[in-house]
Amino acid sequence: MEELVRSLSKEKEEPDWLLEDRLKSLKLYKELPLETSPLYTKYVDPSIENIENLEPLKETKERSFERFEEDIPSVILVNGKIKEKNMPKELLEEGLILEDLWTTLKKYEDLFKEAFKERVIKPEEDKFSALCYALMNGGLFLYVPKGLEINVPIRIMNYLYDKDNFHLKIYYIDEGSKLNLVEENYSLDGKIRIASEVTNIILKDNSNFSFSSLQNYQENFIALYNRRSYIGRDANMNWILGFFGSKFTRSRVDSYLAGVGSQTEDMEMVFGSEEQRFDITSDLTHRGSYSKGVILARGVLRDKARCIFKGMINIAQQAKNSEAYLAEHAMLLNKGCRADAIPGLEIQTNEVRATHSASVAQIDEEQIFYLMCRGLSELEAKKIIVHGFFQPALEKISLIKVRRRIRELIERKWGGMIDPALMEEDIPEVEAKIGIEELFSRHYKYRR
Repeated sequence: MEELVRSLSKEKEEPDWLLEDRLKSLKLYKELPLETSPLYTKYVDPSIENIENLEPLKETKERSFERFEEDIPSVILVNGKIKEKNMPKELLEEGLILEDLWTTLKKYEDLFKEAFKERVIKPEEDKFSALCYALMNGGLFLYVPKGLEINVPIRIMNYLYDKDNFHLKIYYIDEGSKLNLVEENYSLDGKIRIASEVTNIILKDNSNFSFSSLQNYQENFIALYNRRSYIGRDANMNWILGFFGSKFTRSRVDSYLAGVGSQTEDMEMVFGSEEQRFDITSDLTHRGSYSKGVILARGVLRDKARCIFKGMINIAQQAKNSEAYLAEHAMLLNKGCRADAIPGLEIQTNEVRATHSASVAQIDEEQIFYLMCRGLSELEAKKIIVHGFFQPALEKISLIKVRRRIRELIERKWGGMIDPALMEEDIPEVEAKIGIEELFSRHYKYRR
């Protein structure tokens, strides 16, 4: 595999320091175990232990893909390279940078090198992060300059086909800036492929970043994600993640609350069908005092699908007066599917509020009966309940078209015709928006 790494570096005309980092990462990939935490070793899926016959250098043919109809800030990314970009001139003049990895390296090498050294995910932390750093063949670099507030969402369409993709993404949100990024990930290839991604997000003080990501790869894909945000003083990070496609999905998300008063909210959705497998880890790492973090992970499974939710709240001794809440809930639609939820706490100081909750249960028969009494069929009743289960995350996605797309994906999980009534935007909210105070007030430890 070393020859492959050197060939990739040569093709991209990379500097020596980047090749050295690739080779170091390859060595770590060979040495690291699949799971570093002893808490989770028995849940590892051995099918991804030996990934062979990789094709990150394969030549690809031109393919047709969906393009944007509306005139909004947008990027179409094909196999890790920007194919089309529609960005307002005034944003570029104010210093916004949104380029693919190799364009950034050529045009802004010093900035890229500095951001690369500041990356918050190190190759020695995870086996598949190391592999992605070693074989990276695409990705994105985003820089939002100090004080720039972008109030219109930027939409990214990411298409993969014909080869294995290992993408590095660096999102650098400078002090006092604001951005909402909406990302959709699709594949155009029915062969077994690897889609690996390492995303480093750096939020400087008083910045605000919302990141929505929808994944609907085809059934033969193996999706490997490792994402972390470093959140500065009084900065705010919002995650909205949806996993619907691929044969196997392994996701790691860590919100590192470094600054005083830093905040994050992480909403994650999983809908598995047939024999899909999902391994979802969501962590809160509190290092700044008065920091606040919330994770709400929800999964719906049917057929023979499997999902494991793992999460850890880690609050350091210096992170006094912090608040953290972790909830992992799964709904099973039949007896053949399975879910596990393993939340955890590591608290090193007393002056905090922190708790977790978890549940795995069959869909509520009483709710189905109630809806059927009002004229719905059993299938329609189940659909309504599932849409309501995901609604708290859906309503936080800023683009109407993306919300509709997720509803469409949920509908397709049932097979047959798509119910147009469930695609409308006037669907009543099943659950109101929940603040952290209300979350704690519901928990038995903090009831008054």
